[in-house]
Amino acid sequence: MRKIHLFWICAAVLISLSCAKAPETAATMRSNHDSTPVEKQLNPAIRYGGGNGLSLETAVSILNAKGEDDGVRSEYHWIAVHHPDWKVRGQALLQGKHGIYDKIICVRPDGKTVDIYFDISRFFGKW
Repeated sequence: MRKIHLFWICAAVLISLSCAKAPETAATMRSNHDSTPVEKQLNPAIRYGGGNGLSLETAVSILNAKGEDDGVRSEYHWIAVHHPDWKVRGQALLQGKHGIYDKIICVRPDGKTVDIYFDISRFFGKW
C-alpha cells in the first residue's frame, strides 16, 4: 500500500515539474496559434514608426499590419529586437486621446517593470 502512495506522489511531482515553464523573453515568445518563433512569422511589409514606446505620446506605431494577429506579433518582435533580455509579463488595451493602444508590461533583468506602448489604431479590429 505504501508503494502505491509513493508512486502517486512521485507521479504528481513529475507531472507538475513537466508542466511548469520558465518565463520567456520577448525574443523567444510564441504566438498563441503557432509554435514558429515570432521572428519567422513576421510579415515582411511591417514597418515601425513613432517613438520609443515609453509613453502614449511616444508610442511605437505598427505600420502595414494586415490584422490583429499580424500586428500583435509585430509588437513582440519590436520588443525582442530592442530589448531582447526583457520578459513580457502582461498586456492591456487602452483607449487614448488619439487612438487605441496596447500596453505591454515588461520586466528588465534588474527586476524593474517597464511599460511599452504601441499605437494599434491602424490594425485594431481587423482580421
